[in-house]
Amino acid sequence: ARSTMINYGTGVPASEPRGERRAGVGVGWKLPAIVVATCAVLVLVGYSSLPQPQPVEMADLIDPDGVNPQRVLDVFNDLEAEAKMGRSTARNVLHKAKKLLDKHLSIVVDTQTLKKGGRPGPVGPMGKKGKPGYQGPVGAEGDRGPQGDIGPVGNKGFPGPQGFRGDTGDTGPEGERGPPGIMGQAGFPGPPGPRGPLGTPGKRGVRGPPGQDGYAGLPGSQGLPGMKGVRGPRGVYKVVDAHKKCKEIGGKMYKGVCLKSSSLNTNADDIPLGCHTYIPYMLWSFTDIHRIENMFKTVSNVGTHSCGGGCQRGGLCSNYHAIMSFTQASYNNHRWIHSGTFNWGPPHHHCWWWFGTHCHYYCQIGPGAIGVYACRMW
Repeated sequence: ARSTMINYGTGVPASEPRGERRAGVGVGWKLPAIVVATCAVLVLVGYSSLPQPQPVEMADLIDPDGVNPQRVLDVFNDLEAEAKMGRSTARNVLHKAKKLLDKHLSIVVDTQTLKKGGRPGPVGPMGKKGKPGYQGPVGAEGDRGPQGDIGPVGNKGFPGPQGFRGDTGDTGPEGERGPPGIMGQAGFPGPPGPRGPLGTPGKRGVRGPPGQDGYAGLPGSQGLPGMKGVRGPRGVYKVVDAHKKCKEIGGKMYKGVCLKSSSLNTNADDIPLGCHTYIPYMLWSFTDIHRIENMFKTVSNVGTHSCGGGCQRGGLCSNYHAIMSFTQASYNNHRWIHSGTFNWGPPHHHCWWWFGTHCHYYCQIGPGAIGVYACRMW
């Protein structure tokens, strides 16, 4: 098989016709001549101690990797620019150039020439892969190919979501009337209708039995006064001695009022014998109370102080027929005073002030008290 390689002296591919390739062979051999001449000049200048390069075999000059010859030219350009370099630097540069000339210089040789000049040598070792080249520009877009065949019909997909309801269309013309249907079952009776107009009254019926008696009516208005009667006989004036009559029943007079007392053993009235009680409207004060107590007390040492606060069982009341009652202690006496006769009352707490502790004692006339009653003398 023929390898497509580049002639670095002429730049002509090896696959071109033999006549064109031979025309550039003479030019292709100029590059090795220049390289050898440059090496000889450097050796004569001062590096005669360096060993002479060994002759290069024809088989070693074939580069299987196709290295760019510009790299060899760049090395010798560096040698020309650094002609006055030091000994060690020159040695390194020449070593690099020799290595490139021995292994990477490509000389295109026609396979027919190799057959005529001798047998080819053994295949050299596989070289290292070179660096990737520069990426070229993007090529132009190619022509569009012909349209391909239509593929088979795919599987049926899932139904999409229901769309929005469209606008209501115009009402169509009225259809033909169908035949009358079968009569259905009777419905429920409806509500009673409105009352009709009053009819003509009928004949009067037979009188019924009498009903029960009704309630008594309200009293009528007062009648007119009757005729004046006959004048009666002349009357007699009767004079009553109140003091005398009060003494007769065992009472005592105080400011024109006959008073009589009784012992109250319970919380109730104990009206004295022969006394027709009444409540005189007098507006007496505490002084009158103290005087009446002195008139009817049964012990000598009766205090004038009244039990106050929650301990008072009496009060200014009107729930009994007596005009007053009092206890006979030397201190904290209970006094029951009738509000129609006196305008003074003993101190006391109302029930809602004392939270019910002594409420049931309020306005009690007894027991253990002296009750004083006013007796009527006419």
